[in-house]
Parts: sequence; structure tokens; C-alpha cells
Amino acid sequence: MSSRPAAKPRGAGAAGKTGAASRSSTVSKPGTTGRAGARASVSGRGGARGGSTGRGGKAGVGKRGGPQKSTAEIAKLPPEEIEKCDISVIEKLPAKVIEKLSPITIAKLSPEKIATLSPNVISSLDATIIESLDISVIQTLDPATISKLGPDKVEQLPLETVGKLTPECLNTLPVSIVSQLESSVLNTLSPDLLNKLEPDKIRELDSECVASLDTKVLESLGTEFVIAQPASVQAKLSKEFIQQLSTANLMVLDPSVFDKCDIDFLNEADPSILNQLKSSVLEKLSLSTIERLEPSTIEKLSLGIIQKIDYRIIEQLSSEIISMLPSSILNNISPSA
Repeated sequence: MSSRPAAKPRGAGAAGKTGAASRSSTVSKPGTTGRAGARASVSGRGGARGGSTGRGGKAGVGKRGGPQKSTAEIAKLPPEEIEKCDISVIEKLPAKVIEKLSPITIAKLSPEKIATLSPNVISSLDATIIESLDISVIQTLDPATISKLGPDKVEQLPLETVGKLTPECLNTLPVSIVSQLESSVLNTLSPDLLNKLEPDKIRELDSECVASLDTKVLESLGTEFVIAQPASVQAKLSKEFIQQLSTANLMVLDPSVFDKCDIDFLNEADPSILNQLKSSVLEKLSLSTIERLEPSTIEKLSLGIIQKIDYRIIEQLSSEIISMLPSSILNNISPSA
């Protein structure tokens, strides 16, 4: 017994297809969502992805549409090729690879990445780049490099590191920092900076360094310290300072310092001091002062000065000096002289 399905009316099938087609046509037009439209949409998305990749891709290497190189592959490229990559890609490379790149490229990296490089490489960078690094990294650099940094950064370094910097750099630092350094370091600094140190710190300096200080600073160090200094230091003293010293202190000064003193002061000075002075200074003294000098000191004076002093003083001089005096003077001298 046959079980064939009943045949549909011709009209109904055709009408159904026509109706479906009509509905499909009606729905597709507004959004263009037919198969062709869908394919176009997918193609559009692919184009967008292609545009974001760019000619060289993320790494800046490779051909259009080709596979992107891994970090390991990029690291094997010559430095000049690596430098064409985006800086975000270079950031991911090992330090030993980055160190072969130019300072200009390295300077574009983050401070954290630069800090992983060797001190020699970091030292080749501009001072402004180095200053952005952590202080623990900076103190590993050589003194010449650190010395190029600004005072604000240098001040943050340990004193042990600061003490190794160049005098030119140290001269830019505040006195509060410099005063903590060893005297051997301070001796290399400029007088302008040393003048600002506390007296106790200045007393630790070499005499040559002390001699370079301003007179007012030198005199503020105290009499006991000053008179114990060599002639080069004493020569900086003012006549006002010298002339207020006691006889005991004057006697330990170098004779050369009295050249600047007033004659009135010298005329009142102890003969033991005057006997050490140069004849050019002694000859400016009054005759009464000269007559208080030792005979050996008077003999250093010119004959013009000697013949003016008291005959009794002249008689104490050596026969050689007396014989050189004019006859008018000799006639008044005792024959036993």
C-alpha cells in the first residue's frame, strides 16, 4: 500500500517562494545584511586589523602581513635594526642587547630600564637623564660623571661618595654639606667656599690653604692659632691686628709683618723685636729708638743714619764701622773706641 504524501497545490508553492523572496528582499535592503553584506562586513574588520598592525608590525620589523618577530628574535638583530623598533619593544630586550644601542636611543627608555645597564653605559648619557635615576644607581657611577650632576642630586649622595667628586663640583655645594668632608678634601676647594666654614673646621686646613683666606676670616681664628702659622699666613694680618698684640706675641711673629706697621708703633716696640727688622724699616725710626737697638743691628744702617746718633752709642760699634765715619764724627769719639 502506497504512502506517498499528498501533492501541494501549484499555486500555494509558488506563492510561498514568491512571498519568501519578497520578505527576504524587504529585510535585506535597510541594513544590507544579506550574505554579501555579511562578507563585506567581515572584510572590513580584517582591514581594520591590518591597519593597526602597520607596515612593520608592533616590533617595527618584518614585511606587511608577515608574522611578528619575538623578543628573542629581535634581540639577535643588528643594533641599527633594533633602533628602528618601537621603544616599548626595546624596553623588553635584555640589558646586554640594549647596551649596544646609541645613547640617544637608550635615553628614551624608562629610568627603571636604564638602571639595569652597566655604569659605563649610564655614564655616557646626558646629565639630565642620569639625574632621573635612583640615588643607589647614581652612586655606582664614576666620580667624574657624578660631578656633572646638579647640586640637588649630589647632596643626596653618601659623604663617602661626595668626597671623591671634583673640586669644581664640591664648590657648588652648600657649606652644610662641605663642612662634613675630610680636611684633605677641603684643602682642594676654593677660598670663597672655605671662608664660609666654621673656625674649628678652618683650623684643620693646611697652612697654604689658610693663607688663601680673607684677612677678616683669618683674624677670627684667634691669636694663638694665627701667631703659630708660617710667615705666609702672618703676612695676611692687618696692621691693626698686629699692633694690638702683646709684646710676647709680637716676638714670635715673622719680622716681615712689621713692615706694614706704623712708625709710631715701632718706636714704642721692644728692642728685641726691632733688632729683627730690615734696615729699610729701622731707618724710618726715630734716633732715640735706633739708639736702643743692639750695636750689631745699628751697624746694618746707613752711615748717614749712624753718624746722627749719640757718640756714646757710636763708640760701641765695631772699629771697621767707626773708621768709615767722617772726621768730624771721629774727632768726638774717644780714642779708646
